[in-house]
Amino acid sequence: MTEALTEVLLFGFKEMKLNRIQAITFPENLGSVRVLEKLGFQKEGTLREWGYFKGRYQDVYCYSLLRREWKPDLPFQTDR
Repeated sequence: MTEALTEVLLFGFKEMKLNRIQAITFPENLGSVRVLEKLGFQKEGTLREWGYFKGRYQDVYCYSLLRREWKPDLPFQTDR
């Protein structure tokens, strides 16, 4: 997943010239949280009862990464 997200970041920041990439994940999805944080995403907060899934309202975490914060020299963030 880290390698796939790295490619998305590379395309988004270099090719599309995006300033911000945002990710939403469930708090219990620790694998996704780890990948986002490993790649430099900042947790912006919790969106309380943001969506209705599996028969109940659930919170999600909102993460973002700004182009100026992106570190292509981190593992998996290659400069191409």
